[in-house]
Amino acid sequence: MSARGGAIPITREAFLLALAGGLATAAPRSKDLADFGVKGDGKADDAPPIQKAVDSGIGDLRFWRGTFRLTKPIVIELERVGRFRCEDRGRLW
Repeated sequence: MSARGGAIPITREAFLLALAGGLATAAPRSKDLADFGVKGDGKADDAPPIQKAVDSGIGDLRFWRGTFRLTKPIVIELERVGRFRCEDRGRLW
């Protein structure tokens, strides 16, 4: 898979593994993913609103207990959005 414009597409599993592996770092701001339209109900496709949240460069992304359905990879362009971290009910990934 080739990268477009420096973006590296990754699968959901790779995204979560990268975050768990310490690639996510502290960022200056945070916002709840529900503010971007993420449902976490296992039915709605959460990929577009999660991508929108990542692209916004808000910093911390807060997940809650739920099932997040992703129908396509989340692309993280660190050169553009900067550093961020993900949080699950107070626990950092």
